[in-house]
Amino acid sequence: MALDRGEDDMVERFDRALALAPGDALLWLGRANALDHVGRTAEARQIAEALVEQVPEWPDALELLAQLRWAAGERQDFCLHYADAVRRFPHNALLYRSWCRMLAGVDRYHEAADAAGIGHRACPEDPELALREAVHRGEAGEDGVAEAIFARLTLDTDDRSMHEARHWLRCEEPERAERLLAPIAEANGPVAAWALRDIAWRMLQDPRHAWLHQDTFVRLLPLELSDRDLHAAIAVLDRFHDTAAMPIGQSVRDGSQTRGGLFDRGEAEIARFHEAVVRTITRYRNALPRRDDGHPLLRYRDAPMRVAGSWSVRLMQGGFHTGHIHPEGVLSSACYLSLPEPESADPFAGGLELGRPPADLRLPLPPVQIVKPELGFCALFPSTLYHGTRRFSTGKRMTVAFDVAPYR
Repeated sequence: MALDRGEDDMVERFDRALALAPGDALLWLGRANALDHVGRTAEARQIAEALVEQVPEWPDALELLAQLRWAAGERQDFCLHYADAVRRFPHNALLYRSWCRMLAGVDRYHEAADAAGIGHRACPEDPELALREAVHRGEAGEDGVAEAIFARLTLDTDDRSMHEARHWLRCEEPERAERLLAPIAEANGPVAAWALRDIAWRMLQDPRHAWLHQDTFVRLLPLELSDRDLHAAIAVLDRFHDTAAMPIGQSVRDGSQTRGGLFDRGEAEIARFHEAVVRTITRYRNALPRRDDGHPLLRYRDAPMRVAGSWSVRLMQGGFHTGHIHPEGVLSSACYLSLPEPESADPFAGGLELGRPPADLRLPLPPVQIVKPELGFCALFPSTLYHGTRRFSTGKRMTVAFDVAPYR
């Protein structure tokens, strides 16, 4: 809890717990994360390396070391320790899955596919590794290999169907994608199924795209926050980012993302910002059309809602977000606290692109809308819209983002 809330004494709390249970590996892992959180990365690295040496079959420790190595600039070799782990435990499927996650999380799709293939040959009883190889072969541009793996895959899950639908979209066969996605989405399915279905509908020029993503669903609303409170929040967030790094597996490129739940923290500046966000969500929802039980957003029009996750991202010169969705909510967001200078070459530099398919799909569809950020404003839009940002040349771009989900 102290780690999630970013409390000042988090390292000391782990020290006290370890004094009582010095052999608890979970506590050592927590202490390493706490040290990294407060900027004591060399100490965190020492613990992570010791854990990987002592418990090489533990994915959490392997992933922490990979994150620390990546943040330290070891971009080529940040996953080198996985090779030793799978040599020592060659039939542990979880190790290969973890290895794939780390490599794919920084767009190293060829290497991720190779790791999945090695893993499946070592663990042929695990169809998940075959699925991972098919997914990453497709992302790497090896569509024929991916198709052959999907054809012989025995796994029959919604996750497999959604990944295969991505394959057919990539191959510009939206009808085949729609046949896989329709039963999943219409059974009150996940955000990811609807987001992919929207791409299929756009490719097919299906009018249901306009029903799913109505013009009024994207709004840029002012935060009800004084200039003083806004600048106070900016100062606190800049301090958080000074010890943060680019996380593996997220959309951030050339920037940093805060750890844990931002709105769970105890700083008064963040609490006031959170209060302003709640008011903004209420204004957005009150302006929505009437309830529609068949619609992935409007079915929750009148349901109690909650903030399901919150974080801040700071992008520096050349930074951007890759195209992505937030599958945990029904409403996504970006609140603007710092913005780069306007650019004559691209009036939308640093802007929010909505609806452009992720780059690995290699589709020529443009964004359906580009939101030009405004300082002190919050963009709100359906979580079923893929979104990313445009690069910018100078300055920084800092946002607070959150997901909104119904209580379940």
